[in-house]
Amino acid sequence: MRLVQLTTKNLLSATADNVYIMNLARSFNKIMGKDYRLVVAKKKLEQIPDVNTLSLELDFRSKIARIKFLLPYLYCFFWLPFYVKKNALDSKDTVIFTNDPNFLLLIIWWRKMCNYQYKICSDWHMLFGNFKDGYNARNSDFLITTSEKLKRQLIEKCGADERKIKVVYGGVDLSNYSGGENGNLKKGLGLPTDKILVGYVGFYKTIGMSKGIDTMIRTLPLLEGNIVMAFVGGWKHEIDEYLEMARDMGVDKRCIFVEKVSVEMAAKYEMAMDILTIPYPDKPHFRDYGFPMKVYEYMAAGKPIVYSALELTEEVLHDCGFTFRPDDAVALADKIKYIIDKKNERVVKMSVETASKKVAGLTWEKKAGEIINLVNYAKSINNHPNL
Repeated sequence: MRLVQLTTKNLLSATADNVYIMNLARSFNKIMGKDYRLVVAKKKLEQIPDVNTLSLELDFRSKIARIKFLLPYLYCFFWLPFYVKKNALDSKDTVIFTNDPNFLLLIIWWRKMCNYQYKICSDWHMLFGNFKDGYNARNSDFLITTSEKLKRQLIEKCGADERKIKVVYGGVDLSNYSGGENGNLKKGLGLPTDKILVGYVGFYKTIGMSKGIDTMIRTLPLLEGNIVMAFVGGWKHEIDEYLEMARDMGVDKRCIFVEKVSVEMAAKYEMAMDILTIPYPDKPHFRDYGFPMKVYEYMAAGKPIVYSALELTEEVLHDCGFTFRPDDAVALADKIKYIIDKKNERVVKMSVETASKKVAGLTWEKKAGEIINLVNYAKSINNHPNL
């Protein structure tokens, strides 16, 4: 089997999507070698040097955002059939893999027009509420999802065949989480060593929506003064916004704001915290699609995890984390108090140990291996639909 992973994204910045693509690409390449290729719009020369990558070197510029968005797809529309022919991809042994819904449309359209034999594996992280959801789902030979809830939506809302869908959890590099004592990490990162640190590591907002930083700040007046909150991964204007909120509440001295850091540094910050939080609000995106990669990172960090009780996150953390009602500062404060209470030390320790054991099977390589095994297994079954 040959696997070709396609995206119109450039990999010039460390967005969540780019981190996902690059880490999965490394794992695919490690397992499949020359039988794998990643095709991207553009990348830095030093990025993923160990991965078989084709960069299209697309650099379209326009002051009109929509035109700038569409131009890479227009280019790829004409480029795709030439690429298929040049690389002899018109074969049942070729699988094209992508999480880009617009690229999926192109791949499906050319397969129908030219009767190409390649197979399509679509990687689903959310639904968009338009015709692409159903069309792409029904015309994919295999579908990968990040959660059971999203799988149900693909079946119920998009008419996808349940037999073609597999939930594949995971996405963490455990090598980033080895070594380092809590106190030494705090000192090295310039964090207070005499305080209890409750941390959030990741982007502060997604699609313009707060990820719950405001809830954490509203929690501080309800906690003792030796508890400090650290927020790692924001843009400068977001930090200014939340710092102003903290000042208004009189808790700015108990807040630490850190701008975006590398994946490796994010791991160090996670390991330096005493408690890690996922404070997502009770909004449709977070209820239905927004499965956070930080779930796996937090599990690997070896610290107690507090998360808002949303169905998506509970699929993985139900037996190794502590929940609170979304958007409820009082509930979050109560759960933090529970964790730091010495009489609950055994329960807290057991949750951390459970998370550490589970995350060993949730690495990027395990995820890539599951996807490859799914495709190979399905292709071996003669009565599998469309194969």
